[in-house]
Amino acid sequence: MMNIFKGFIIIILSFLFLFKFSNSDDYFPYQFFNDQSNEVILFTQINFQGEKFIYNTSMGYLELPNKFHNNVGSFISGTINVCFIKWDPFEQHQIYSRRVNKDYFSNNKFGSRIDGIYDGLCRDSIW
Repeated sequence: MMNIFKGFIIIILSFLFLFKFSNSDDYFPYQFFNDQSNEVILFTQINFQGEKFIYNTSMGYLELPNKFHNNVGSFISGTINVCFIKWDPFEQHQIYSRRVNKDYFSNNKFGSRIDGIYDGLCRDSIW
C-alpha cells in the first residue's frame, strides 16, 4: 500500500513539474504584465525581448509599425481577443485573451508574416 502511495505522489509531482516548465502558449504566468489589461504587447524577438509595441482596444485596426511588420518574435495578450492579419496572401490568426507565445517565429508560426492587428475575432469584419 505504501509503494502505491509513493508512486502516486511521484506521478503528481512529475505532472506539476512538467506543467510549470512546459513551453505551452496557453497559460498566463508572466507577472510583469497586468492580467486585467486590455492590451497586447508585441516583441521583435523571442522570449519577450527586443523592441516592444503595445496595442490596445482603442486603436481599432492597425497596420503594424515597420519594425514589427513581419517581425513579431513573441507576444503577450491581456484580456482582449485580437486578430493578426497577413494581407497578401490573405491569412488571419486568432489570438484569444490571456495567451502568450514566447517564440512566434518557430514551427511556421505567424510572427514572420504578420502585417496588422485588430481588436475582436477574426470572423468579425474590419471594414
